[in-house]
This record gives sequence, structure tokens and C-alpha cells, in this order.
Amino acid sequence: KDVYDINVNTDKSISVKEELTYRFEGSFSWAEMWIPTQVNGLGNAYETPITDFKIGSLDGSTVTLSTSEQQAEMFYAKWFYSAADEDKTFMITYNVENAVRKYPEIAELYWQVIGPKWQIPHNDVAVSVKLPQAAAKDELLVYGHGPLNGNSTITDTLTALFTANSVAAGQFMEIRFVFPSSFVTGAIDWQRTKEEIKQ
Repeated sequence: KDVYDINVNTDKSISVKEELTYRFEGSFSWAEMWIPTQVNGLGNAYETPITDFKIGSLDGSTVTLSTSEQQAEMFYAKWFYSAADEDKTFMITYNVENAVRKYPEIAELYWQVIGPKWQIPHNDVAVSVKLPQAAAKDELLVYGHGPLNGNSTITDTLTALFTANSVAAGQFMEIRFVFPSSFVTGAIDWQRTKEEIKQ
């Protein structure tokens, strides 16, 4: 089971908390992950740097982060732990700068929650995204991209939920959340309308 809680911040960044549960059969001591940091959304590419990356375990056992660095269009992390024939949940937190695009009337979070570099499948994925303030439901749009078993829902005036029963190894899962431009500060990134995103 993989649970992602994402908070949209007013400065166009997002704060991410991941709880990734691994089922270990045998003895294991390290893991790694890649987070895509270049977004190619509807013909426009932009960088989304990762900051404040931290990792621990739900059971309090020792987890040592050995590498966390930007590599080309990906952020790479590697950590060490001890596990044998058990389930272990890792708790990961980080910020993504420049994650939200601001247009004249709307803003958009377009984010690849699970990138294509994973060599193991994900099951029971739930991604909750919370806005910095409430909006009328007709001001919001949500779309999910990737697994055909996925679902995207506006749960209330602050929150969207994206779920998937499974994401295969090598498959990605992307989310798109559109909300009023006034929710974030800073300059307009480019021109785009709600209707263009719908199309």
C-alpha cells in the first residue's frame, strides 16, 4: 500500500509525504528511488527541484539516507535499512519547488507521483492533494494519467483524491489538479485556460 499526502503551498511549491510499504521476502538492506524533476506539460517544459528530502520508518527502526541528489532530469535517493521476511513502511517527506503553474485565471498542479523508473509494482495507491484554501467545486478540475484502473475525484472544496489498484513496474502515475489562480502568489507562467486543459 502506498499513501501520498500532498499540500499545495501558496508559493507554487508542494509539500509531499509518502508512506511506502514494502513486502520483503528474504533479507534486504537497501532501496533507491528516482523522482522526475522535469515536467513536460502540454508542450511546455519546466524544472521542479526537490528540497528537504528526509526518510524514516514507521516502526522506528534505523534508516540511513546515503545519497540524495539531483541527476539530470531526476532526483535520486538511496537508503539503507534492515528487513527480513516482513512488511516495512518507509516515511518520506520532501518539498517540490515550482510545482504549480500559474495562468491568468487558473493554476495547475501537473505532477508525476510515480515515475517510470520503478522496477517493482505499486499496489493500492492513494494520493490526496489539499489546496491552501477552499474553492467552489465548479472551479476545480482533476485528471489522472497512467494506469487504466485509476480514479480521480474531487472529495470536497479543499481536496482531490487520486487512486489506483495497481501501477505496474515501469508504468507512471500522473495527477493534474486545476484550481483558481488566486490561490498561489508570483508571476504568471504563461497563458492557458480551463477550456484548453479540458480539451
